[in-house]
Amino acid sequence: MTAQVDPSLLAALWRARRQSGPPLAHTFRTTYADRWVRFHGLPDAKRCPESADEHAVVLDR
Repeated sequence: MTAQVDPSLLAALWRARRQSGPPLAHTFRTTYADRWVRFHGLPDAKRCPESADEHAVVLDR
């Protein structure tokens, strides 16, 4: 059974708790700089796997 989520309720909760900005992922780094963090899933800060071995590393982590 899957619960239905009301988008307007989520938007109201966001506005009530995070008044600094909208829930847009690309703005978090500047809007919430004191709490923003990025975790890398691959060595050397790579973003996307380029081989089957790297893909396995991402799935393992």
